[in-house]
Amino acid sequence: MNEPIEKNDKPIIREVGLFIRKLRLEQDLTEKDMSKLCGVNVKSLSQIEQGKRDLKLTTLEKLAHGLGCSPGYVLSLGTKESRKDIDKIHYKYHHPEEDKVVGRERAHKK
Repeated sequence: MNEPIEKNDKPIIREVGLFIRKLRLEQDLTEKDMSKLCGVNVKSLSQIEQGKRDLKLTTLEKLAHGLGCSPGYVLSLGTKESRKDIDKIHYKYHHPEEDKVVGRERAHKK
């Protein structure tokens, strides 16, 4: 049977933190560089990457932006299947004016 998860053990927090570290290192960024880029202090970033600190959505957004990806991509832990869909959602979120124009054009063509 499955072993119970320890009270303080948060696998998702640890996995997301490790993935953030992986993305940071792939871009040859130090914790200090990443901190300046994202506006998250070095101590917090270190704790997040070690899975010792819960990640607020606003902090996730800052980190993802600094890494050049969407928060959804970070939460997906880089799965290839979801990358395309997540990137589409991220693009629509940051470019809502384009989606509205397409919507109007479709409405006029009907």
